[in-house]
Amino acid sequence: MMKKHLSNIGIFILLFFIISCNRHSELQEALSLSGENRSELESVLKHYEVNPSKRAAAEFLIGNMFHYSVVDGEIKLDIRNITADYLIQNIETAFSAWEEAPWKEEVDFDTFCRFILPYRVSDEPLSKWRDSLRYEYAHLIKDEKHALEAFTRVYIALLERFKKLYDNDAPSPDVMSLHHTLQGTCSQRSVYVISVLRSLGIPAAYDYIPFWGNYSTSGHAWVSFVNGERTFTVYDKDTIAYEYNAIDGSGFNDGGSLVHPYLEWDSVKRPPVIYRQCYELQQPLLARLDKDIPPTLKESFSVNVSAQYGFRNHVELPSPDKGKAYLYAFETGKGWRAVTGGEEVGKKTMFTQVPGNMVYLPVCYHDGVEEPVGYPFLMHADGNRHVYAPDKENTRSVTLWRKFPLRKQWYNRWKMMLGSTIEVSDHPSFSPARTIYTFRTPPETILGIPLSLDKSYRYIRIRTNPAERPEIAEFKVFAKGGKKRLYGKPIYHLVPDSTVGKIFDDNYLTYAEKAVHGYWVGFDLGIELTDKVDLVEFCMRHDMNMIKCGDEYELFYYDKEWKSLGRQVANADSLVYHNVPDNALLWLKNHTEGKEERIFTYENGKQRFW
Repeated sequence: MMKKHLSNIGIFILLFFIISCNRHSELQEALSLSGENRSELESVLKHYEVNPSKRAAAEFLIGNMFHYSVVDGEIKLDIRNITADYLIQNIETAFSAWEEAPWKEEVDFDTFCRFILPYRVSDEPLSKWRDSLRYEYAHLIKDEKHALEAFTRVYIALLERFKKLYDNDAPSPDVMSLHHTLQGTCSQRSVYVISVLRSLGIPAAYDYIPFWGNYSTSGHAWVSFVNGERTFTVYDKDTIAYEYNAIDGSGFNDGGSLVHPYLEWDSVKRPPVIYRQCYELQQPLLARLDKDIPPTLKESFSVNVSAQYGFRNHVELPSPDKGKAYLYAFETGKGWRAVTGGEEVGKKTMFTQVPGNMVYLPVCYHDGVEEPVGYPFLMHADGNRHVYAPDKENTRSVTLWRKFPLRKQWYNRWKMMLGSTIEVSDHPSFSPARTIYTFRTPPETILGIPLSLDKSYRYIRIRTNPAERPEIAEFKVFAKGGKKRLYGKPIYHLVPDSTVGKIFDDNYLTYAEKAVHGYWVGFDLGIELTDKVDLVEFCMRHDMNMIKCGDEYELFYYDKEWKSLGRQVANADSLVYHNVPDNALLWLKNHTEGKEERIFTYENGKQRFW
């Protein structure tokens, strides 16, 4: 789960106060907004008036204290609620951890202020966490002499302990609540790990992507070690932190190589941009009122750090007469979304941190209106670009099988079905049994398997390959040319009673779990059965992004806007569209169900998703 954006309510409250007062320095501005809490903040400054370093640290915290959290549905502005005691304790314990660390000379004061000193990481409710976390985890870095090695050791240990949860929409818990549960989303895990690292005097940052640029409907957050302008991370099962590492969570770990007949594989999730969530203001809060800045780029505490991950491709665009130029990327199932702005140099706008192997759209944003100023382009890893300007004079027919990229992980699951059989018998023991179908190719879609039996059989089953445990989602049988569905009593072997019903529940998104190798499932169709089974419908555990019979689809191509090539109701496991422009960027929408849809191109008879 990606970092949650600050709510508009809290931002508007802050903006109201800012607009209502004169512009001062950041410190004076924060004090002027603190209301009745001003005396608490000023007492902190007075407390450190004879200690220049800690006074500077206090000014840094107060001058950037435009943060808040939501507690029991109520917005708590830090500058209106934080106490002097809390702030002083935070400063004292942060300095203690930094000054007592063997690597103190490796971490300059600026890095300390930005990535050790802050009392919060994101929008979590405040708690006193430094002493408790330092006491709990100090043993992990015993005898460690260098900050990067200490970071790696703590990071690996915490990832082993912290249980990651998915799709958790609950409010962000405070750090000590996370400490007690040791579970949460990737965002909450990052908050906790960073808090532990900072409690030990190790500089750590919260880096994130708002969404994956070629996959998924969500983003991701992770933890990095920061030393000046250099960023280090630990990837997957590595035991060493590296600079310019692969992006956390970007590998599918599918393994193996495979040439697919109608899809181009991509086994890496790609970021359109990488941000860092900072305590320090990265742009004025009043920028949120700028009608020439897209809403998704108005995060006051986020900064683009793509270059620190090695993404330094360069894009140059003409600056618009009005408004500003931005690069947009396609957000799964939603459309184009602004991901980065550039620097205006003369009549040009320069973008210098552009990840490769990504499709971008150049857009002018002015007075709240988006206007494309060119065609989408593919930024290659080497910095070259390919522009997708549709050639409407030259068209072709395309065959489409999916609306979303296929992971090899799914294909490897489906391969487990190879060697499995469909059998019929007149005896519940299936002795003797007649094999009427053998799975010889991975079942990628909802299969309709026609049969030609000599008579009606009371019992029918799918007997899985004894060396595998394929996950079956649905099994149905039909007669009368596939028009009459037959119902019977489910029969099964080596499948838990609690999960076997998912194979017969008419829900393609549920599947039998915890079955044992060599299991089988089927039907007792009854002693009075006279119909011959002539069709079996079968589906494995699936992402349901294939073409599904009965669903309505619409294909679009991009030509300064999304233009329709028509709607179709699928009557097979693929769709055929004619008169599709060459060199076009395409988007297949399912109007019946589902939200996972990616843009793609059609190359050499295959769909290639971006």
